[in-house]
Amino acid sequence: MEAKRHEVAVLIRAGHGTNDIVTLTNVCRRTVSNVRKRIKDGQDLKDNPRCGRPVKLSTEVVQKAFTANPKLAMATLARKKNVNKSTVSRAVKNAGGKSLRLVERLNE
Repeated sequence: MEAKRHEVAVLIRAGHGTNDIVTLTNVCRRTVSNVRKRIKDGQDLKDNPRCGRPVKLSTEVVQKAFTANPKLAMATLARKKNVNKSTVSRAVKNAGGKSLRLVERLNE
């Protein structure tokens, strides 16, 4: 969502109207209004830190592991990092990756 806010901010600074921005970026009016207000107030466009439990396995760790060995199974990485398989699966999904089995099934 942060990338969309930056895209909206660029269009606002370029002088586009709210309706144009909504149709170009496919975001709701409220998002455009919030970004416009943040720019006017001089605030940062980044998300505020949220409360809650921190992630056990970051997307960077997963990307490094699978870049080093693309054939590595998620279950193997889960055992090595001492986390659940679903944690690895979620981190892969957040990193923009896909399961090797899913990719092989789609290519058949």
